[in-house]
Amino acid sequence: MKLNQLTNESEIQLEFSVGKEKLYVEAEIAQVSKSGLVLYPVIVDGKSLSFKNNSNVVNLIYIQQDGKPLIWKNIAISNALLNGKPYVLVRSLEDSREYNRRHNYRLPLDIKGSILGYGDIIIHDISNGGIAFYMDKMGKGFSIGQKVNLGFSARNNNYTISATVARIVESEHRVLYGCTMMSTPLIDQFITEEQRIRIKGF
Repeated sequence: MKLNQLTNESEIQLEFSVGKEKLYVEAEIAQVSKSGLVLYPVIVDGKSLSFKNNSNVVNLIYIQQDGKPLIWKNIAISNALLNGKPYVLVRSLEDSREYNRRHNYRLPLDIKGSILGYGDIIIHDISNGGIAFYMDKMGKGFSIGQKVNLGFSARNNNYTISATVARIVESEHRVLYGCTMMSTPLIDQFITEEQRIRIKGF
C-alpha cells in the first residue's frame, strides 16, 4: 500500500526511534496528495514538534480497523507552511508492510520498586496490560500464575499494582518476571505522560 492510498479519516501514529527506545504519538491527516501526506502539526505538551535538521528515524503506522497495522519505515518528514499555516509533510517511496508489534506499547523504566513481603526489585517495563520486573536469583522466586503486589515511585507519584506472573526468564544472576495486569486510568495516564516527556527530548 502506498501512502497516498490513505484517507483523511485513516488512524495513524508516528513511531520515533530514540536510541533503543520506540515512542509513539497520534497524528492527523489534513490532506492526501500525489506525493504523500499533509499532516496537521504534531503537538506534544502544547508545542508543535520540529522536524527540521532531524537525524532520528521516524516511521508512520496505519492502524487498520480489520487486519494488522501497516508501517512505512524511515519516512521523509518535514515542517512546512501552506497558505501561511503550519503543517507536516510526509513522503515515502516505499510501500507499506505489515507491522507485527506488541498490542500494547511497553514503556522501558528500569527503576527501583518493591514487592510486599519480598523486598526490592527492578521494574523493567510497563504497558497498559502488563509489567515486567527483575529479582536477584538468590532471593525467593515466584511461579507462573502467582499473584504479586508491586509498588514503585515515578514523577513524584506512588503506584501500586496487582499482577499475575505469566512468564519467567532466568539469567546468570537474576530472573525476569513478565506479568499480566488490569489496565487502570492511573497507569494509562502515567504511560502517556512519560511518553510525552521523552518525545520532547526527540
